[in-house]
Amino acid sequence: MTTNITFSNVLTKGDPQQTPVLIIGQLKHLSQIKYDFIKQKLEPRVSEEIFKNAVSSLHPSPTDSCSLYLNLATLAALPVKCSRHNTPSRSHAITRLIQNCSVGVDESIVVRLC
Repeated sequence: MTTNITFSNVLTKGDPQQTPVLIIGQLKHLSQIKYDFIKQKLEPRVSEEIFKNAVSSLHPSPTDSCSLYLNLATLAALPVKCSRHNTPSRSHAITRLIQNCSVGVDESIVVRLC
């Protein structure tokens, strides 16, 4: 199975029905995201109210996720604490979230770490 990874510092427009989206980050950073910034990945399926409710319902222990639209748009929070096994980048937590939350088709993953 081939994997195509593309890195970009800008968001492209997409509908979760056509291109599923997974938004990953620390809870403190996810709560700072303005809906206007991320809406081009979520509209027309996910409203601002649903997005805000999802962010407020996240309780990472060590991780947590919340479906925004079926399983095609998901918000996921990284662990809060670091340890020698959980580096500040939390790379293995990101891998685990992607494995658990992906739907098995081409999808867009937005990572907000800082």
